[in-house]
Amino acid sequence: MARTIAIDFDGVIHTYKGWRKGFLDVPIPGILEFIKMLQERGAEVVVFTTREVADVQNWLELYDFPVLRITNEKLKEFSVFIDDRAVVFHPAFVAQVTGREQYVNAIMHFEPHWRDD
Repeated sequence: MARTIAIDFDGVIHTYKGWRKGFLDVPIPGILEFIKMLQERGAEVVVFTTREVADVQNWLELYDFPVLRITNEKLKEFSVFIDDRAVVFHPAFVAQVTGREQYVNAIMHFEPHWRDD
């Protein structure tokens, strides 16, 4: 079964250090090869972003990325989201009081990788 993988643009595809008046930095090392690997295994990769589609498309072309669909909508066909600000959820995390406490603590202290740099 084919999978549709949504990959966030800021902080996952391109190096991101917070909003800098729309500045687009260089690709994350290895991300182009990662996207190609997903495609080679039959996945459709979709760029998920709140940026202007034309700006992202031009940037992708500049860095020789394959043609990718770009959207700012959460689509029902997405199998997986890859995002620098995401926290994985599982019902077991909230089923017990101690699990809820640990999960809340992890969420309240979470920082994306680019804030740790």
